Amino acid sequence: MRKMRFLLCFLSILSLFSTGVDSQMALKGCQETCGGVNISYPFGIGENCARNTSFLVNCSKDANGEKPYLRSWEIVNIELESGEITVNTEVSSTCGDEMNIIDLTDRPLSFSENNKLTATGCATNAFLPDGVGCSSLCSSLEDVTNNTCFGTGCCEISINKGLKIFNASIITYDITAENTSNCSYAFLAKENRFNFTTDFLIKREWTMLVEYLLDFAVDDCGPNANANKSATGFGNFCSCLRGFEGNPYTPDGCTDINECEDPTLNICSKDCVNTPGSFKCTDNSRNLIIIVSCLSGGIFFVLLGGIIFFFYKKSKIIQMKKLRSENFKQNYKLLEQTLIMSSHENTAENTKFFSFNELEKATGQFDRARIIGEGGHGTVYKGLLLDQRVAAIKMSKVTTQTEKEEYINEAALLSRTYHKNVVKVLGCCLESAVPTLVYEYIANGTLSEHLHSPDNPSSLGWDDRLRIASEVASAIVYLLSASSNTIFHRDLKSANILLDEKLTAKLSDFGASKSISSDQTHITATVQGTIGYLDPEYYQSGKLTEKSDVYSFGVILVELLTGKKPISKYINAEEGSVIIYFIKLLREGQVDLLFDQSIMDDSIKDDLGVVAKLAGECLRLRGEDRPTMKEVESTLEGVRRSKNKKAKGINHEEEHQRLLSDQMKMVSGNENWSTTATSDNSQPPISTSKSFLR
Repeated sequence: MRKMRFLLCFLSILSLFSTGVDSQMALKGCQETCGGVNISYPFGIGENCARNTSFLVNCSKDANGEKPYLRSWEIVNIELESGEITVNTEVSSTCGDEMNIIDLTDRPLSFSENNKLTATGCATNAFLPDGVGCSSLCSSLEDVTNNTCFGTGCCEISINKGLKIFNASIITYDITAENTSNCSYAFLAKENRFNFTTDFLIKREWTMLVEYLLDFAVDDCGPNANANKSATGFGNFCSCLRGFEGNPYTPDGCTDINECEDPTLNICSKDCVNTPGSFKCTDNSRNLIIIVSCLSGGIFFVLLGGIIFFFYKKSKIIQMKKLRSENFKQNYKLLEQTLIMSSHENTAENTKFFSFNELEKATGQFDRARIIGEGGHGTVYKGLLLDQRVAAIKMSKVTTQTEKEEYINEAALLSRTYHKNVVKVLGCCLESAVPTLVYEYIANGTLSEHLHSPDNPSSLGWDDRLRIASEVASAIVYLLSASSNTIFHRDLKSANILLDEKLTAKLSDFGASKSISSDQTHITATVQGTIGYLDPEYYQSGKLTEKSDVYSFGVILVELLTGKKPISKYINAEEGSVIIYFIKLLREGQVDLLFDQSIMDDSIKDDLGVVAKLAGECLRLRGEDRPTMKEVESTLEGVRRSKNKKAKGINHEEEHQRLLSDQMKMVSGNENWSTTATSDNSQPPISTSKSFLR
């Protein structure tokens, strides 16, 4: 009996910390369910049963039974506690179709941040107006794995909190991968609820239902309820206070729980008096016995729980040490193999290895407040190492073999790469399933952020942009020819160019890079990169050469000249491709119309023209028609030298014009670029298609 009393006391103590069960309730006299879905107020079936027309639900009947709809959305579930509703949307083929824009600005709704922007296709770039986007690549169905969405055939990325308008666009290369339909799709999907299959890449006409979440909000909550700020920007979502239960949105609000009616909700032995949100016992002598008994039982269970917890933690620590040791052995072996294969020598002994505990301390247990960058594959934390150096610590989100090989590859390449314009790797941790990389911390963001951030207009003048271009070119030349082996970066883009406090460029992110012996000119590799920067010739053939990086660098030059992203939704001409529009204007001799107005000046007009011609040559469709990176670097340095002489006041106008003329001839073979360009090789085959969310 005593043990039974202890058990009852323990259960009673636990019950004090429990919350009331959320009762899915409609208003009195209103239909409570439709098609098996609870329709809880503020939603309602019928105008008098909903809070207002924004929450009006239509219970529709067809041959398959009843289904609840909120406007055109089929409701799957209403979750009052989190202020979210799950709805179904129909995803259809987008081959040339107009996108259906969903605007929630006049409704107490928004798209939940627990959704992901998802895109499918073999050469697809999908993005939202706020800049959130992802790229999906594949050269054939053999590259694609079902039920994965990490950038091969399918990509996904978290959306921003409080999104009110879904207006996604997708832009694709007009190239059909082997055995695919060349159709692309973009839609929202509830996190972990979308299962990708190759059907998205094969079929042209089909439909399917995908779930996503909507946040909802009201102006005020009912009595005895908490008002929690909603992400919709309209008001609050509600929850019952402790000791109360029911629907917090109804005019009556939450009702008091009578703990005295349920012995598991009170510890009174005899006399119990219910109070709003709680209870009290009136039999004091009996209460004292019960309290002592409960305390004794509580102490017993606490001690027992402490012992169990101690041994549990001890076993977990032992298991974790064993797992980290196994991870280290496997990753170290892979690192050795990668180093030997790429440079015919093992330099692993020169690599600094951090323990996982060191990195946990450096990042405050990987505190989310320390995050300085996040993508679909990895997260970068700012950390303080034991030697007081500030570092950027890159941890993978994905634990696949491919991801492990990419991180190992990056560690191997950077461990023997020393250049002032290449980000320095300080070491790595091999104790995690996928190695964690530790870099020098570059404090001033990326070139992409400086050029394209809507909240921070670029202050980069032409001198800085020209210098950055020259520094990046120097780093690429080093990778291609000055290092022990030839290294193809394979993912050159402005987002992978970091800027320090002096705006010095640092090339980063070598996960996709390939290293070959100096006597090789190319390799055949699975297509990888970022839409907009990807060499069309490499995409078509899988043949990776030096000229593939030249093309990507040409795109970066266009960004520096125009201040625009290579694929920009607000560019009407040429269906959103700044690159095609740039080449078109260059051929017509009107490229200055696209230059960034913040750097336009008569004194640098000739310099801009030379760099524009150089960019045009880098962007030729056939790799053999593009200049080498050494020629590109030489041209940029020539422009900088002539500019510096002019800035020093030396009256060498004739020499300046001669140098510019030489550079123009070097990059185009003719003073008039348009006479050498042809429709066959002057621009990459890019087209736009749009996807929609129904």
